[in-house]
Amino acid sequence: MELTAIAAIVTGGASGLGAATARELARRGARVVIADIADDKGKAVATSIDGAFAHVDVTSTDDIIAATELAKTLGPVRALVNCAGTGLAARTVGRGGYETAHDLNAFRRILEINTIGTFDCIRIVATAMAGGGPITGVPSTATPPAVGANNPAMHLSSVVLPAPEGPTMQTSSPSPTLKVTSRMASTVRLASS
Repeated sequence: MELTAIAAIVTGGASGLGAATARELARRGARVVIADIADDKGKAVATSIDGAFAHVDVTSTDDIIAATELAKTLGPVRALVNCAGTGLAARTVGRGGYETAHDLNAFRRILEINTIGTFDCIRIVATAMAGGGPITGVPSTATPPAVGANNPAMHLSSVVLPAPEGPTMQTSSPSPTLKVTSRMASTVRLASS
């Protein structure tokens, strides 16, 4: 895929895999919007790659739309990389009674960010990607797959967004627990090109 003069959005782009992905996209000619809640780090990455920063909480559709509109000022939106996510290392089983079991509200928050937030980014940015392009999810192995990965949203979205009418889907995962479908395997592989 030719990246010169396209706009790309990287959620979670202020650090880690997101920042590395943003730097590589910029190195290959893309104009990148760093979409993150870490304002200082995100602005620093954006400045270092001649990109733009948007404060984005992926649980806020308004934030996602604002980042997408910002990306449109940089060029045609042709790529989205979802690296935003969180997790919580906690004991599931309570040892001191039911009230000591894993905090269900904390788990709901993780699902809101990692699954619903990922899907919301996909549906909003894909709507702006009239010319198509890759949408990539990068779940982390830092947390258990059921808690920390955005796999469910990526799998669901691969059904919702059929090629060639729209963007293509790919999930790049260092996790051995992710089952990659042949549809995903046949899409653009930014990480390996």
